[in-house]
Amino acid sequence: MRNLYYYYTLLRSFLSLCWLRANAWIHDRMSVRKGQKTILVVGDGFAEGFGDWVVFGRRAGAARFFEKLAAGDEYLRCSWRVESAGHFGSCSEEWIPSCSRKPTCSAWGVRETLWKDLVGSGAFARASVIVLMLGSMDRLWATEPASYKSTAENIKLICKELSRVYGKKIVVCTMAGSGSEDSLCQDDVNRNVLIKTFVEEEEKGAISIGADLFYIHDRNNSVRCFDGIHFNAAGYKRCALKCWEAVQPLCVQSEWAGWKKRL
Repeated sequence: MRNLYYYYTLLRSFLSLCWLRANAWIHDRMSVRKGQKTILVVGDGFAEGFGDWVVFGRRAGAARFFEKLAAGDEYLRCSWRVESAGHFGSCSEEWIPSCSRKPTCSAWGVRETLWKDLVGSGAFARASVIVLMLGSMDRLWATEPASYKSTAENIKLICKELSRVYGKKIVVCTMAGSGSEDSLCQDDVNRNVLIKTFVEEEEKGAISIGADLFYIHDRNNSVRCFDGIHFNAAGYKRCALKCWEAVQPLCVQSEWAGWKKRL
């Protein structure tokens, strides 16, 4: 019975990912309106929105809810487009600039490497704010799955590169927990503490802490999808609402900077 459930989950995951990426492809073919600003969600399957209820022709996950929040925000005057550069199953070491290989899991759709595809994309060039959801899959796919320190170092490296080299405003979400064994749970806590400490030490305004995925995810089956790892629609909604507290001020800053240039 356990083997049967494993194959069911495997098949459903494949079909869900196909449907997710097909609709993301349709969404990306929609033209960007003049003056429209962009929020870009980067990372693993949590960033891609795996497990969410996928609406035809739209992005999934937190990106779907960010669009609604931006449209209804009384302090935002510009039109905001939300795009995703998430990749299901990817780990932090596969996103660092020095990585020379494609991701181990679901590499289809990656032209060179995750980093090169990201910085060479039009969405990245347009992005005013980047939301990073990465590291939760390291315990499954990383070459050093037990090393929470290596995960934290990879996240730091990516944030510094995006902020200092490309001048992007970054919102970093903590990593979702394993929700099982105590030793794994402690590693989850440790790596998130390292990330929070890093953000606090960075220049204020350049990098911010977003949603606490560990708090939302840990031992809470009501927010998990069928695979027991990623969020369902309820989980992504909670994630987006919490993350918006950090994203919204950066959007306002971006709009104000644009208005000042015109004065």
